[in-house]
Formats: sequence, structure tokens, C-alpha cells
Amino acid sequence: MGSATAFIFMWVVFAKFINLKKILPTIAVCLTVFTAVFFVSENKSVLRAKKIIAATLTLDEEKIMRADGSGGSRIVPTIQAAKVLGITSKSDWFGYGIDADQKIIKPLPGFTKGQSGSFFLWINYGVIVAAIWWIFSLNICYIPRNLVSLLIWFLIIFSYGGFNNQIVWMTLTILYTYKYIR
Repeated sequence: MGSATAFIFMWVVFAKFINLKKILPTIAVCLTVFTAVFFVSENKSVLRAKKIIAATLTLDEEKIMRADGSGGSRIVPTIQAAKVLGITSKSDWFGYGIDADQKIIKPLPGFTKGQSGSFFLWINYGVIVAAIWWIFSLNICYIPRNLVSLLIWFLIIFSYGGFNNQIVWMTLTILYTYKYIR
């Protein structure tokens, strides 16, 4: 089975090579190629990406899960958590407690416990801890005048939600190392 995430990240990587002096022709070519690939291709990865993107734009949780279970299991918990978030209660600021998201968010089909996606830290530990983590990780990932570093931060660090994940730490390490030796 092809990876829809890999197809989406391919465009993020290509963004690194955009020449700012030739931005308009580059955007025109990219949009043309993207449109052609997106609407004409029969590649499994492209079809999965097309389905999940179209379903996500509706914000209908059931439609997203039907479109792609794998992608939906990453996107739907974030939508569910966003409905619970606030800044008016003590629990919003300091969290509901460890693993509270497993009780607050309803489990997806095939999962035994709920999860809160991108807002894992906010629900469990509060908005203060979440903001500290987002600022810390953005400071490590952001490379001046490099849009790709912001896209990678958003798609990997922010979207994965927490810091208990090898992909998150690998991304932080790689971007920090690149920033250091650059």
C-alpha cells in the first residue's frame, strides 16, 4: 500500500528548491504538475491523499475515517480534541491529568482508548505546557528564511502532538544539527 503522507511530504521537500527570483513560473509549474498528478494519476498514494484531503476539508469525522483509516486515525483525534479545548477553566491551563485524553476523547473504531492528536499536551498537561513545548520545538526547528522548516515543524512536531515519539525527536535532532552546521 502506498503512503499518502509520503506523497504530501514530497511537495514539502520540493518547496526547498523554489528559487525566489523565479517564484511565479515555479508556482505555475508546481500547480500544473500537482493538478495533473492529483486529478489524473491512478497511483494508490495519490488516490489516498486525494480522498483524505477532500474528506478533511469537510471536517466530518465519519467521512474522514471512511476515506482513509490510517490518515483518519491521525486527523480525527485532533478534530475531536479541538472541540474539547478551552482557556476558561483551571484544567484548561494546567491540564486534566496524565492520560486524561484517553477518557475525554471517544476511541476511534479499532482503538481501545481515545487520543487527542495534536492537542495531546494541551488536554493532559494544560495550555501552558503545550505552549512551552511548541515554542521550544519551533525554536529548534525554525531555520531563518526557510519555509520548509516551518512546514516540517507543523506537519511532524505539532501534528504528532507530544514528545513521546521517536519521529518527533529524530526530526528535532536532524533540524537542530542542520541548523548548527549550516
